[in-house]
Amino acid sequence: MLNIYATFLLITLFAIITLVAYIYSYRAQLAQGVDEGLRYDIHNYNKSSHRNHVLSIDAIQEKLKCCGVNGYKDWLLISPKKQIPRSCCMRQNNNHNDHNDHNNNWCRPENSTDLYPSGCSIRLKEILNENISLLASIITGVAFFPIFGAILSCCLANSKRSRYEILI
Repeated sequence: MLNIYATFLLITLFAIITLVAYIYSYRAQLAQGVDEGLRYDIHNYNKSSHRNHVLSIDAIQEKLKCCGVNGYKDWLLISPKKQIPRSCCMRQNNNHNDHNDHNNNWCRPENSTDLYPSGCSIRLKEILNENISLLASIITGVAFFPIFGAILSCCLANSKRSRYEILI
């Protein structure tokens, strides 16, 4: 019975190893998916039926201090009025008379130094690359528990087997 338990633990171990290999090998496709998702959300930013795109893009740009997919010029390409969302603007001063009026949802690109310089794709890829090794390390660390359990269950099975006396 303990050998069956050890077998299940080893199957779990192989599943964990497969998961780590899958995450590591498909990280490029994950980064490409991030780019595609950002582009989709930016193109649907100000459409009335896509309010969640506005909220998600604004949250990403404010939290990561980034603008657009590759930079603020992404917004200029899709905005007929050449406007950039307020979430791209660095809010270093609270002067309501400048072009960063907080009552307005847009800022104007006249002074690009007021805008976050890096694109969100770059920032998200940095975060992904920084944390993928951590994620793989955590999963690999968790993989030691099934190894340890399988070894202990095999040792326990062998010790129980050695206690039996063969009667002839």
